[in-house]
Amino acid sequence: DGTFGQIGPHVWHSQYKTNESLYYIGDEAGEMPTAAVPVGGRAIHVSSGAFHTCVTLEDRWRVKCFGDNRYGQLGYGDTVKRGLTSASMPPVDVDVTGEVSRLPQVMATRDKTCTITSIGEMRCWGKGE
Repeated sequence: DGTFGQIGPHVWHSQYKTNESLYYIGDEAGEMPTAAVPVGGRAIHVSSGAFHTCVTLEDRWRVKCFGDNRYGQLGYGDTVKRGLTSASMPPVDVDVTGEVSRLPQVMATRDKTCTITSIGEMRCWGKGE
């Protein structure tokens, strides 16, 4: 439903409490957002968990994540939620340590995120159970 910012910033976040038809985006004709989610570049891969989303950007294979972050699943070294507004979209990339000369594979799950770098190293962050 986007209440954690996992589908990016949209005006309806503040309106869904008074108009339940706005609670879900894409379940009715004509309500798809016209504005692109401001990820800071051309997205070439996306993975969504239950409450967060990660994108790989074409420029240097950068990774950005937004949405719920209560377990650190966004990968920014904190638990700050990002993406409810354009101003709260992450200004920096996730530090995917290791060789990423080509597309890292990123998988967002319910409350953790994993990536496999181009040299086959696996990195995971978020809820550690």
